[in-house]
Amino acid sequence: MDMESAKESLLSRFGPNLEVWPDDTVAIGQTLGTELSPEESHEVLAIICVRYLLQSGWADHHDIRALVQDGDADENSEEEEEEHDTRVTADEFASLRLHFPSIAYAAQRWMVHVAKTCDNNHTLPSHLVSVLDDFLFGNPKHFNAWVDLEWRLYEMGDWVTTGHGITALHVAARYGWRQYLALLLERSAMNTELDIDAVDFASKQTPLFFAAKYGHAVCVKVLADAGANLEIKNCNKVNVLRQAISRNHIAVVKVLLEFGIDHMRQEGDRDDHPELRRACENGQVEIVEASLPWLKGD
Repeated sequence: MDMESAKESLLSRFGPNLEVWPDDTVAIGQTLGTELSPEESHEVLAIICVRYLLQSGWADHHDIRALVQDGDADENSEEEEEEHDTRVTADEFASLRLHFPSIAYAAQRWMVHVAKTCDNNHTLPSHLVSVLDDFLFGNPKHFNAWVDLEWRLYEMGDWVTTGHGITALHVAARYGWRQYLALLLERSAMNTELDIDAVDFASKQTPLFFAAKYGHAVCVKVLADAGANLEIKNCNKVNVLRQAISRNHIAVVKVLLEFGIDHMRQEGDRDDHPELRRACENGQVEIVEASLPWLKGD
């Protein structure tokens, strides 16, 4: 969806409460809060935020340096790593906010508004899907710049300074966009970029790990149904079940057990304890109760 189509779609749905100025600024009327339902408000804000990230020019202002491939990182000198470091410093972010006053809100909240829209709708509006496609699969500079600004800070730490390995599947799973995640998985047979078991460069986590980590049980089921590897471990040799138990995501644990994950298997790490024992030692009563039906008689 191009900018003109996006504007026409918004104006047709929300009428006089939205005004799009010649410079593509979206003005919200004073009565908008009383005219729009909370569901519609999240949808509008999601589109406005994503369009801001796509159209405002901030990604050009943010100097994305050349990315090295994951396999090349260990061979680079410290000077080369510094040259390719794409993390956004505090000074760079301050400069971005001076030039683009809405960048903080747009970069930090667009995915939340999409998640709320997913929660409030059985299917996602087609124009929102189109806007998400533009951002996640269009010119990669916009998505890479957002990863540098937002995702890298909270999900990657300081140990990976260049490249990321993050795909649209990771983002959809991380924020619980169950409808969009299902749509992406339908497309995956025809799109090599949509590897269901792709791992990020920092923690070596698949989309399933992110869904489990943040308690999105429906997304975990969608991924498991689509054939996601339930046995894969991240860089710390942690499996997805332990990830869910460590955060006390009971619904996620139940889904994983239903798909046959063995919660009594010893993982061979330094503690060498089955997952169920960990839950017992941590006093996670509901996790233990959820696991009881899957205990083997032998």
